[in-house]
Amino acid sequence: MFDPVAPRPPLLAIGVISAAALAYEILLIRLFAIVHWQHSIEIVISLALLGYGVSGTVLSLLGGRVRRHALTMFFGNAALFALSAPACVLAARLLPFDPMAVASDRGQVLLLAGMFVLLAVPLFAAANSIGSMLWRFESQIPRIYGADLLGAGAGALLVLPGLWLLHPQSLLVTVSLAALAGAWLASRVLVNRTVGSLVLAAAAAVLAVPGLSVLSPLAIGPAPYKDLAQALATDGAVIEHASSGPVGTLTVVSNDLVPFRHAPGLSLQSLAVPPPQAAVFVDGDRVGTRPLAHHGSDDAGYQRDRLSALPYLLLDGPRAVVVLRAGGGDAVVQSLALGAGDVVAVESNPQLASLHRDGAGSRPSPQVTWQTLSERAFMATGGRRFDLVRLDVSPDIVGLDALSVDFDLTAEAMLGYLGRLSPGGLLAINGPLRYPPALTSRLLATARDTLWQLGHAAPSGHVAMLRGWRDFLLLVSPRPLSDSQRVAIRAFADRLGFDLAWLSTMTVEDANRFRQLPEPAYFRAAQSVFAAEQAPGEAAPPVPASDDRPYPYRSGDWATAVRLSVDLLSGNLASAQAGGDIGMVLGVLGVAVAAAAALLLIVLPLLTGGATRRALAGTGLRVLAYFAGIGVAFLFVEIAWIQRLRLFIGDPVYAATTVLAAFLVFAGLGSLWSQRCRVESERRVLWLAVSVIGLLSLVYLWVLPGWLANWAALPTAARLFVGFALMAPLAFAMGIPFPLGLRRFGRRAIGVVPWAWAVNGSASVISAAAAPLVAASGGFSSLVWFAVLAYVAIAALLPAPDGA
Repeated sequence: MFDPVAPRPPLLAIGVISAAALAYEILLIRLFAIVHWQHSIEIVISLALLGYGVSGTVLSLLGGRVRRHALTMFFGNAALFALSAPACVLAARLLPFDPMAVASDRGQVLLLAGMFVLLAVPLFAAANSIGSMLWRFESQIPRIYGADLLGAGAGALLVLPGLWLLHPQSLLVTVSLAALAGAWLASRVLVNRTVGSLVLAAAAAVLAVPGLSVLSPLAIGPAPYKDLAQALATDGAVIEHASSGPVGTLTVVSNDLVPFRHAPGLSLQSLAVPPPQAAVFVDGDRVGTRPLAHHGSDDAGYQRDRLSALPYLLLDGPRAVVVLRAGGGDAVVQSLALGAGDVVAVESNPQLASLHRDGAGSRPSPQVTWQTLSERAFMATGGRRFDLVRLDVSPDIVGLDALSVDFDLTAEAMLGYLGRLSPGGLLAINGPLRYPPALTSRLLATARDTLWQLGHAAPSGHVAMLRGWRDFLLLVSPRPLSDSQRVAIRAFADRLGFDLAWLSTMTVEDANRFRQLPEPAYFRAAQSVFAAEQAPGEAAPPVPASDDRPYPYRSGDWATAVRLSVDLLSGNLASAQAGGDIGMVLGVLGVAVAAAAALLLIVLPLLTGGATRRALAGTGLRVLAYFAGIGVAFLFVEIAWIQRLRLFIGDPVYAATTVLAAFLVFAGLGSLWSQRCRVESERRVLWLAVSVIGLLSLVYLWVLPGWLANWAALPTAARLFVGFALMAPLAFAMGIPFPLGLRRFGRRAIGVVPWAWAVNGSASVISAAAAPLVAASGGFSSLVWFAVLAYVAIAALLPAPDGA
């Protein structure tokens, strides 16, 4: 129709569309955090690859028509991406999905699937654009694939400054306009440019409707179940401050009619009343409160009646306190009220730190120093010691965070905390209770193993745990707790009605006295943890979280999650609700849906497309294994290093952007380099690439944790550069197997190309969904080992050249 007779692939347009698609993926990470929940990296990657898998299937079914009109298809799908990106995000936001209700409403699973399908539509369009070019210009596959990856890498690099300048929903419109620019570049090589220009003008006009809607301040806000939505729904709520950045969207809300009075861990026997406060939210989740300036000084009375006041009492007003995850500043205010002489507040979110430094947050005090670093990076700086290291955690009460990564609660982290304590100092970890007591048990096990590592044969005497009606407090001391400290702990608990969950001298009669449960579950769990003191080499579950397996919030393993998923789908809602770990259940359901979708996408062209079956005659299983292996291996390596570098870089969005940019840019360069390989040397080049991948992956597993720990205190920009540089050689080698194999198989039968595209995308969907479950069970190192073995297998699957 509009395609020229002998065109060349529009490499610049391919790069622009790929950049827009990758920027859209990173924006989805931020939008998921704002609307629903954080820790959505694997979900977004699955969505992207679902679009690519569907694209390959559709291209296979369309057959030769795609080759004849490839440029027209590229142009049309680029315009479709531009239109669908804001429209589908808006439509997905309107779906009444509530993850809190998954265990009680099976319809939520359908809503989740519908949301995924909507958000994958723009990525399907982008994949169609790239896939049609790969099929049309099979002799230039490495160049096209290289332009695709380089463009995507550029998109990853550009989206971070974009998030500093614009709110994510405004940046989404910018991404759509970039996609229209890519479509315009493609229209320049069409025979009938007038038609292309008219279509673009119409697309721009239509884009204005969802685009202007997205720019509305309330268009992409938090879901109704989130803290911010509930706060704003209350009469009298006023937004005092709002700002946005790559780390999060910050909102401060006050309410004179129904004031916030936030005091987690306040005793039910307390007669003190917290003063009115303003609530601080990041991405719709409350991270703390700050005092209102016009209400004067804080009443220390209510601060003394909170569970978190115990370490200050035991230390008789600690001189030096470090507050990790300082957030809204509530813990800082309590520290000052209870006599701390010098407080260091560590907060990785620069917006929150600036809020307090500028006086817009808690009232500035010369006794407080704010540090904008990740918690682990600050502890790695060494030097100064503290009387109290305080860490407040916020586990989700229904277990949505079961597959959430938290490097601040690992054994390595606790070792660092204890190493920064002065003689007689305390580590205090506070947070909401979870039942069954899996989180508190895992923290106790982590403390036990850390104290063992420090040479203490009886760690039970170094630890105390209390619980209130909603919260827990864990105290860990490098020295055994003294008799006077144990007496003070008991007196504090008796006076304020807190239950002892662990004290080495307590008995079962001392537990479960105030907030009574059917059985003293928290004490029994602690007994089980410290019973392992009799046989240190045979410690019972739970296994402490580690930097290789930083999943402290999960209760059970994947087998338990499978059982709960079956209970949910079969209608046994009571069992699913009682089991907790809804995040694990969602992970298992995600893998099941991904596997079903992948099977359909792979098989459908074989059932309905005779041309595809003929092209695959005699090589179908080899093609399936080769491209499925690449899909699994590439994603496992990518996700493993995104998460490991998250510890080093200190933020999930920065880490994901850095790793994605490095992998895409250098994999693109590797693909472009492979274009120069002669046919007879392709197998040798593939084995060389696989050898480099395996060697670097295993060396990195061995030496990289130590390197990164030594460099943890570098400035953020330097850490980003180090992460980018470390991934470069690995990514270059990983960019070679896919285009080299696609060219080799496509040379035998060009009809193989779209089906291989579908297989690769479909397998990647499964691997992205399964990666958190695999890592939670075997650690990130298991992902890398699986990937190395898969790469070795695919190297053996590459067919010999024709005639060899």
